[in-house]
Amino acid sequence: MLELMQHNIRLNEVESRASALVLNWGEPLPEAVVRQRPNVVLAAECVYFEPAFPLLMQTLKDLFALNDEAAVYFCFKKRRRADMQFVKMARKAFAVDDMFDEDRPVFSRQALFLFRFRSKTAASGEANGASWIHES
Repeated sequence: MLELMQHNIRLNEVESRASALVLNWGEPLPEAVVRQRPNVVLAAECVYFEPAFPLLMQTLKDLFALNDEAAVYFCFKKRRRADMQFVKMARKAFAVDDMFDEDRPVFSRQALFLFRFRSKTAASGEANGASWIHES
């Protein structure tokens, strides 16, 4: 998948703003990630193996520890009840928003879900009128 992500970054001409990197769940974040302190992370189809959920949760917590204002856009197709168990775990640890757009009815029929995860600290600051800058 790494090569496909790199290819899509080139096709969309966003090399100066986006990087495709491998995150091995539960392991320390790679130095490239630590240096970049990403503010947006795209995660797709990550809830396919329930025993790995705690490792994925740890990696997400590490990302938010690195950048409290980051947003993780988390997409998956629900195939099992356990898939939603991960979202339930995430709601305990992070601020989780359901993402909606005009295509949501189509995605719902296909059991596709898109969430935004943020640190609870950043989400509460936003709710209290604090603003934060996102680099584009």
